[in-house]
Parts: sequence; C-alpha cells; structure tokens
Amino acid sequence: MPNFHEHTAQAEQRLMDELAATIERDKDHPCIVAWVPMNESFGLARPLRDGAAASLINRLHDLTDRRDGTRPVSSNDGWEHARTDLCTLHDYGVPVDLRRRYATLASALEPSGRPRPPYLPGYAYQGEPLLVSEFGGLALQGSSGWGYETSVGARDLVDRYRELVMALMAPGPVEGFCYTQLTDIEQECNGLLTFDRRPKADAAILRPITQTLKRR
Repeated sequence: MPNFHEHTAQAEQRLMDELAATIERDKDHPCIVAWVPMNESFGLARPLRDGAAASLINRLHDLTDRRDGTRPVSSNDGWEHARTDLCTLHDYGVPVDLRRRYATLASALEPSGRPRPPYLPGYAYQGEPLLVSEFGGLALQGSSGWGYETSVGARDLVDRYRELVMALMAPGPVEGFCYTQLTDIEQECNGLLTFDRRPKADAAILRPITQTLKRR
C-alpha cells in the first residue's frame, strides 16, 4: 500500500479504507501470493515504543485476514514486525554476509547489523516462514537511475546474481526470496528487465539460478 508521511488518526483511517478497497478489487487475481499492507514502517513516527505502531500493524493484519483469509499477510514487510503470517527481512548485504547471516535461525533474527530489528518490542518469532523479501539491487553500469550496487555488464550481472542467490539459498532457515527487482521502475534501474521489459541478461541463464530454491 502507499505509505502516509505523517502518522495521524486520519492517515490511519484512509490507509485502512484504501486497503479494504484494494483487497476487494484484487483478491481474485491469481498472481497475488501475499498481502503487504505496510513496508519498512514507512510513515510511522519514531521511536516505535508507545504501542501505537504495533496497534496499527496488528489492525492492518487483522483487516487483511478478514477480507481475504486465503493468503498470508506480511503486515510490515522488511522489519519491525508485530502480528504477521510471514517473517520477511530486507537485506542488501554482499554474498559473504548473506551466507553468514542466514546460516542459522538465530543469526537470521539477530537485530545487530540491521537497519531495524526484525520484531517490535513485545513481539518475537513464532515459527512463521522466513523469507528475504528484498535483496540484490544490481544495476548495470551506465544506467540512468538509482541502484544499490553497479555491475559492469550482462555477464557480470549474471555472475553476481548467482552469487547472491547461492549465498541466500545455502542450507539454513530461509524458505523463499524476492529479488530487488524484476523490472526497472521510474526512478530505480536495478531490475533484471528494463522498464519496457527487455531482459538485461539471458533469461535462460537467470531462470535456473532463480529456481535454486526448488532444488535445495
């Protein structure tokens, strides 16, 4: 959902209303595999210690679940979870860091070294599937736009994509991933495809790398 920029009662109500309308509009689309009502605590006033953030996140989760109980809800994707069906984490580390961080469940949930802790105070991991729902962010050199990291060319993009996926899919607690990102968007150029859906590297090579999770 689009985030608000100031956490007010009016902003909350508008978010809840828009979320409900969005679910009713889109819930029959088979491409939707999960609902994400909030991303990275965007718009929430800091520090998140007075319970207001957790209350909103939990209400977003419950509203989503009532409107569509057939899909899991990542109620605050990336970090600072409260009630959630998925433990989703955002991590733009290099391969050696990913391999180390996701070797065990304990290391994956360790808050140190992350922008924000995986869970809000008073909440903890309850056995939800653990997914890294943002990682990668590779942009081709010379691209006009923003990326997390720049690769030299198509071959380098494939090699670095492979290294990232293999590090994340080494034996450990990670049960899925979402790469940043499938296509370029208006201001970001870190897609595997351009804005007009042209592959930046051979899809026949990228596909088996992406399917590593199936073979693990």
